[in-house]
Amino acid sequence: MTIKKYPASKEFFTQLHAGVKHKIFLLLGEEEGEKDKAVKLILDRVFGDSPDRGLNTGRFILSEDKNARDEFTSAADFVMGGSMFSNIRVCVIRNINNVKFDESLKNTFSDMVSGMPDGTIIVMTSTDNQPPAFIEKDYPGAVHIVQFWKYFDRDLINYIQKTLAGKKIDFHEKIVPLIIELAGSDIRRVDEIIDMAEYSGKGMHVSEEMIRELAGDVRDVTVFELTGMLFRKEKRSLTCLKQVLDDGIAERLILNMITRQADMLEKYFRLVDDKLNSEEAMTKIGLGSGKIRREKFGAILKRFTRDNLKRTYPLIARAEYMLKSSGASGGARSPLVDLAFGIVSMK
Repeated sequence: MTIKKYPASKEFFTQLHAGVKHKIFLLLGEEEGEKDKAVKLILDRVFGDSPDRGLNTGRFILSEDKNARDEFTSAADFVMGGSMFSNIRVCVIRNINNVKFDESLKNTFSDMVSGMPDGTIIVMTSTDNQPPAFIEKDYPGAVHIVQFWKYFDRDLINYIQKTLAGKKIDFHEKIVPLIIELAGSDIRRVDEIIDMAEYSGKGMHVSEEMIRELAGDVRDVTVFELTGMLFRKEKRSLTCLKQVLDDGIAERLILNMITRQADMLEKYFRLVDDKLNSEEAMTKIGLGSGKIRREKFGAILKRFTRDNLKRTYPLIARAEYMLKSSGASGGARSPLVDLAFGIVSMK
């Protein structure tokens, strides 16, 4: 079977930097990391610095082990539902290769496309290298299809060298093959390792030992999990913060969760000063009797001191001021990054 050629990712990124010219996108191929960047860039171009980015972005993942059909129908409902508050919306539908488009679902797709309000954009991804046949047949020109191929070895080496140099990271030549050893050709994983090296190695030489230490698994996390990692001073929380921000979670929500955790610690320390034992203090601050919640809070107490807490509140205040002054950061560096780095770096 002959594989049809579609515009490649490099050309697509060049086009996106000039603006979003299409209403429906289908990003094909196994290179998930580059597709992630494309989705983020589309969101950046559409929303800019708007604080409504998270509210007006619908995210739907069609998983093999879940009901992909119902998830796709929910995505279509999001598209056709519109919004009372904004006429600009983006619907991201990942892994459409996991759903079988029978006649009923093809009709749902047709209704979604024909019922799109002005200002709405659909971004679909697939790990296949070819689109569903009906999309090419029934929607020629309406769906902008882009191909994301896996990197060849030489391209991957060049990418890592260029990214490290662009971030002004001081590194030994052995770092490049080590990153490939740890991440393979997964650009998403490569970027995670380099981002962690950037945050952790500022002003210092990044060694092989540091890269191996930083290259622990980073998985999808919730804001609750991120907050726990942060107050345990885990370096991977910096990359997880980037992931949560890229997912469109509101900066204000993340800051509120960080502040809430700091307030719980402040109340806990005050209760202990009032002669309550640790278990009694945990009950008073609302942890209940659940063993897991208490163990997680206990893990924070082992790493996060009273002095750390005193130094955290000024960092929170600065982040809050920066958010109020500039609104959501959009494509700019989020004030939460500096807040997180300040906490993780505490001794």
